[in-house]
Amino acid sequence: HLEIKKKTRIKPDIFQTTNRLNLLYIDILAGKAQKLAITDKHQAFLIYSQIKSLYKIIPKDKKALVSKKCLELHSLLAAK
Repeated sequence: HLEIKKKTRIKPDIFQTTNRLNLLYIDILAGKAQKLAITDKHQAFLIYSQIKSLYKIIPKDKKALVSKKCLELHSLLAAK
């Protein structure tokens, strides 16, 4: 029973840490893609694809933390 208690206590911590890392990684990737959007739009689009994949797996209540930056990047990439 001790193992089950440990798992139930540790599991939320793992999810919380994973979400934080994903949010941090999205923020870093978005910054990199914004810089590349001017010089290498193709590479920026590749990074944007990674961001979209990560964005899909973070919880809804955490998406607000990076949504503005993602929308700015989307607009930047959509501009001709």
